[in-house]
Amino acid sequence: MSDNEEPKPAPQPEVQSPNNVLDSIFCDSGPMPPAKMGIRFLAFFMDLSIVLGTSFLILKFNLSEAFPDGWQILADHFEQSKDPEYAFSVFSDPSLLEPKLLEIISYSISMVTVTSWAYFSFSELSTSGYTLGKRACRLRTVSTVTLGNPNIFTAVVRGMTKTAGLLFFSFLGWLAILLPIFFNKRRQMGHDLLNRTVVVDEKRIPQ
Repeated sequence: MSDNEEPKPAPQPEVQSPNNVLDSIFCDSGPMPPAKMGIRFLAFFMDLSIVLGTSFLILKFNLSEAFPDGWQILADHFEQSKDPEYAFSVFSDPSLLEPKLLEIISYSISMVTVTSWAYFSFSELSTSGYTLGKRACRLRTVSTVTLGNPNIFTAVVRGMTKTAGLLFFSFLGWLAILLPIFFNKRRQMGHDLLNRTVVVDEKRIPQ
């Protein structure tokens, strides 16, 4: 190098954005690999079975107190629903249902909603990101902000958004929950994106 040539500046390392850093952490080859869709669905259906079973047990004791003839009204409705014409008519226009039957259905849905919200929120909060289904499949919910357990606010809101999507928005709710998993590297579902969480597979974490 001649005396007149100036030394070339040393190359600067590329500054990574927070998203790039998270994508390198929550990837199949990273330290916290995200759960794949199949095992995650298995854990979810285990949890859903627990929620529905618990809700049924609660209703078994509470429905008769709120509506003494509630079970008989439901049984009669299910018997009538075997008629395709009746089933289609009340599905198209729920206002055709008897007012008391509507009250019973509303009460039952409210009970399932509260049970689902409480289960998904407080089980993950009290067991460091696990539900019973996740524990069985060795999956865990972690925060993308702290890389640790979801805090109480995140756990409660995550349980609420998950329950609302499943129970109240029908087909559109399921789409909002499921579709995002196909379009992001961290395999986050809709309620994960909203609450900045990822479900990781502990079996695949490098030791």
